[in-house]
Amino acid sequence: MFKNYFIFIISVISLLSSLILQYILKIEPCNLCWYQRIFLFPIPFLSYININQNSELLKKCIKLFSIIGLTIAFIHLIIQTFNINLTSCSFETTNCSSSQYLFDFIPIPLLSILIFSIILISLTNFKKKC
Repeated sequence: MFKNYFIFIISVISLLSSLILQYILKIEPCNLCWYQRIFLFPIPFLSYININQNSELLKKCIKLFSIIGLTIAFIHLIIQTFNINLTSCSFETTNCSSSQYLFDFIPIPLLSILIFSIILISLTNFKKKC
C-alpha cells in the first residue's frame, strides 16, 4: 500500500515540476519533452485510483507508461549529449538537441530518467530468499 502512495506523490511532484518549468521558469519544452510528458501525465491519476483499488491492471499500465517514457528520455539524453540535430524538431518548439539544464548542471531529460526509474523500481516486487 505504501508503494501506491509513494508513486502517487512522486508522480504529482513530477507533474507539477514540469508545469513550473514551462509556465513559471519559461523553459519551453521540445517535442521529445512533450512525448515524455504524454506518458508522465496519466501516472498520477492512475496511481491515485490504484491507492483504493490496488489493481494489477493499473500497475501494468503505470509500468508501461514508465517504460515508454524512460525510453524516450534516454533517447532525448543521448541526442542532447552528442548534439545530434533532428529534422523532426520544428522551429516552433525548442530544438531537441539543444541542452536545457536545471540549476545550470542537471540536464532535464536526466530528471525524467530519474523519475521514470523511481516509479519502475517502486513497482518492482522484491522477493526475499529464504
